[in-house]
Amino acid sequence: AAWTERFSSYLQTFDAQGQPLGTPIFVGTGGMPGPPTVDLLSIGDGRFLAAWVEGDYSPALMRFNNTLKVRTFEADGTAVGELIVIPMGSNGGRASLQQLSDGSVLIDTGNGAPIQFLPIAPDGLQGAPYTITRDSLLAGFRDVDGDAISITALSASTGTVTANADGSY
Repeated sequence: AAWTERFSSYLQTFDAQGQPLGTPIFVGTGGMPGPPTVDLLSIGDGRFLAAWVEGDYSPALMRFNNTLKVRTFEADGTAVGELIVIPMGSNGGRASLQQLSDGSVLIDTGNGAPIQFLPIAPDGLQGAPYTITRDSLLAGFRDVDGDAISITALSASTGTVTANADGSY
């Protein structure tokens, strides 16, 4: 479950009988217009994703400065891997999660620029290279206005990512 208290957001996991597992997990503190709204998505094996947009208002720039944050958790609320942080400027206001049939997750922030990622990569061999094509990364994506889309960045929480001359990674 996710909720807000004053200007902060929290998560809490529960067992099958409705009893809390551990203590509430602090997610973040919002500025204006208030605390971040957290969206949750079960991704199998008891794990879940939490996504939220944090922002503050810059009077000098007269705009919001938003950041999308995504984190994977075990069923007991233990964080898995690194916190994913994506600067969004004045775009986006609330994160909405949807799991796609290929296991990847679509994050809609309400600004017409959805973000897709695979929260748990398939098992591999340490040190073995893997190639990901540009077409496979863009599969299933479209811009709501019909504009062309492209890949501007690709990263991994472990290992390295290298851009190849043919557009693959």
